[in-house]
Amino acid sequence: MTKKSQISIFLLLGVIIVLVTLLALGIRQSTTNAQLAGQSFRTVDFSDVETYIDSCLENAANSAWSDYTADPLYDPINPLDLNELQSGIDSKFSLCIADLSAFSVMNTSITESSSPQITITENSKDLDIIVDYPITVTKQNQKKEFRQFQARIITLP
Repeated sequence: MTKKSQISIFLLLGVIIVLVTLLALGIRQSTTNAQLAGQSFRTVDFSDVETYIDSCLENAANSAWSDYTADPLYDPINPLDLNELQSGIDSKFSLCIADLSAFSVMNTSITESSSPQITITENSKDLDIIVDYPITVTKQNQKKEFRQFQARIITLP
């Protein structure tokens, strides 16, 4: 064989190797994309919903307590106006749970049985907030019911 024919054969083999490599990478990429398309980006546990609502309640309670104590008419010696505090917690909690639609993106649905009912119990150093908020969380043909959520506000240092 002449040098020209050897060079031609090596060039042809090089082109074939490059084409086979590109073809293999293309098949691998399309298989990976097909697998990702069939999966959710993240699966949701039932506890994720419970944690979210607990967090909403805790943030609403602490924010309402801060607003209540920041009022110039607030006097720690006088009895608490639990109705005013409850109203503040209720409005802030309602705003937070209005965004439960984010879970639908993760194939999870949340159904309310009734609207939240807030009860505040005053103790010597804190306030217990209990919310009766019956919901049903459904994902992939599984259901779990939640009825109550709780938070505590420490009122004395």
